[in-house]
Amino acid sequence: MTLFRQLLLYACITLACLCTGLWLGELKRTRDFLVNQLESHAQDTATALGLSLTALTSGVDVPAMESMISALFDRGYSRQIQLRDVEGTLLIDRQAPISLARVPAWFVRLVPLTAPRATSLVMDGWRQAGEVSVESHPGYAYQTLWAAARDQALAFALTALAVAVLGGLGLRSLLKPLGRVEEQALALCDRRFFIQETIPRTRELRRVVLVMNRMTTRIREMFDEQTAVADTLLQRTYQDTLTATGNRRYLEGQVKTRLAGKKGEVKGSFLLVKVGDLQALNLHKGYQAGDQLLREIAAIIQQVCHDLPEAVVSRLGGGDFALLLPNAGEGTAARAADAILDHIRHHAATSLPDADIVAAGGGVVYERPASFGDLLARADTALGQALYNNYGGSVFGPLADGDSAMPAAKGEWKGLLEYVLAQRAVTFHHQPTVSHADRERIL
Repeated sequence: MTLFRQLLLYACITLACLCTGLWLGELKRTRDFLVNQLESHAQDTATALGLSLTALTSGVDVPAMESMISALFDRGYSRQIQLRDVEGTLLIDRQAPISLARVPAWFVRLVPLTAPRATSLVMDGWRQAGEVSVESHPGYAYQTLWAAARDQALAFALTALAVAVLGGLGLRSLLKPLGRVEEQALALCDRRFFIQETIPRTRELRRVVLVMNRMTTRIREMFDEQTAVADTLLQRTYQDTLTATGNRRYLEGQVKTRLAGKKGEVKGSFLLVKVGDLQALNLHKGYQAGDQLLREIAAIIQQVCHDLPEAVVSRLGGGDFALLLPNAGEGTAARAADAILDHIRHHAATSLPDADIVAAGGGVVYERPASFGDLLARADTALGQALYNNYGGSVFGPLADGDSAMPAAKGEWKGLLEYVLAQRAVTFHHQPTVSHADRERIL
């Protein structure tokens, strides 16, 4: 059961108890008043009738007395009127049954009224001639008491209904901030944050709303901080921080998504662009000049690939850049590679005329699903051939069925080994060996 219903139920129960107590108290006061009225009426009627009958005792005119008693009895306010002589003999007896047609029987049983009886002496001079007794009729008292109780119950019921309706509206308005607090808490579970602008005036509810607003603000700040950290980590994971292009992991993920395990027709090109002599540039111009050159080269590559919306540009490290060109044939890839190399050479000649910047490209054209390692190895072989031949341009080769990452022909092996030796890409490690007897003599 909701708090609103509990409070409304408790208020209605309290109001019902209060109204019931007031109704019972008012019913008792009305009953006591009517009983007193009946007693007073019976005594007044008996006294008046006794005095009236005293004037008729000289001749003991019983018919005249009966006429007088009947006239008074017919008014209906008396249930029984009796006249007895001195010896107790009943001379006249007029009585009427109690008829309570408009009063429920349960009410008569619930609120009993004892009809009061009053007596008065009938005198003959100074001598007692008889006694008259009068019993009031309770019918009118029951009707009056029932009408009063019914009207009071109706008034209390209408009052209770009005209080319940108005109290319910008041409670609903008072507890509305709690409903908004509940919505605020549920919104937090869905990572939605909103602040309650309407602050209740009730001190307790005001504190709850303010605390909830502060908690919502704090949680939102925490989520924003965590989101910023997650975005930063994600950016560092898949983006090269220097050139703002993709890194090796990003490129590998793109190749895996677009090529590896795909069914159906898959074609495109994979291109490697290498910018050499960066180490000499860093030594003579500083690392800032080298970093600036790499950023400018990345911008050149992205500008050339602007007309290839599916192109993926990444920096593998140093001066090595890789391009994945889905659905691009050898001609398109060659034109893009030549444009990139021409722009790089022109830019280097303009901005760094005294630096010997070498750029070359090598690529592979694939027509089947392939792994990142296969594409990279085959493109690297083509790049080595371009550098070995001092071509200054780009070399492309196909990725045939069953093609491996290693060179297949003797010419390819020879070219690769000569390129490795020319670039001094082989490192030899040595350790001097001395005599056990004379450690100063090197063997």
